Amino acid sequence: PPPPATAVADVLAGVTEEQWTRLIICVALDAVGDLSEALPPSLHGVAEFFLGPLDFFVLQSLFSESLVVPAVGLLEEWLPFAPEFLPTATLAWCLQTLASDSNLAKAVGLGRQENKGA
Repeated sequence: PPPPATAVADVLAGVTEEQWTRLIICVALDAVGDLSEALPPSLHGVAEFFLGPLDFFVLQSLFSESLVVPAVGLLEEWLPFAPEFLPTATLAWCLQTLASDSNLAKAVGLGRQENKGA
């Protein structure tokens, strides 16, 4: 097998310009969610209330084949005990783009689906 660095370079070489653009959107969405943590508690709650649906709709647009990813984004913003530090959108991009053959990607609806039947 090729050395790990060669395999990574091959994978990254296959990432399209559209996929890189999607990554920028994902990182920005995660950053906005993290920045809301810096708001005073009274504003933080209001921000979370609006960020939940925004996360849901942006994630639904980016990852339309998954029902799990948008739901996780919404719950991450709305639930008081959710791990808000997780970069949900960026992790979803990584799964879909870099590990689409993994069991986890397939479980959340981001993996390559095998053709069944012909």
